[in-house]
Amino acid sequence: MTATRLIAAAISRGQPALTAEYKLNLLSPAVRKKLICRARVIKPRRQVSVVAAGVFYVSDGVEKHTAMALTSIAMLSEDVAATTKSPAA
Repeated sequence: MTATRLIAAAISRGQPALTAEYKLNLLSPAVRKKLICRARVIKPRRQVSVVAAGVFYVSDGVEKHTAMALTSIAMLSEDVAATTKSPAA
């Protein structure tokens, strides 16, 4: 199983996660309706994983890079999650 699927599986089964850091580079305007996002886990870890994503738009069959994201995802244990208040709450 890929690292991306492991993180997605952990989150989908209810393991709490939070974005520790997020950087977004807007490279060019997305001028078409079709967008493609490709993400991959750069460094999978038990506590914090680093994930990169590229966003592309398709123009006349050619993909153009429009944005790039780099994020750190912190996987929280159940006991930490139970005592941590969500900033969204």
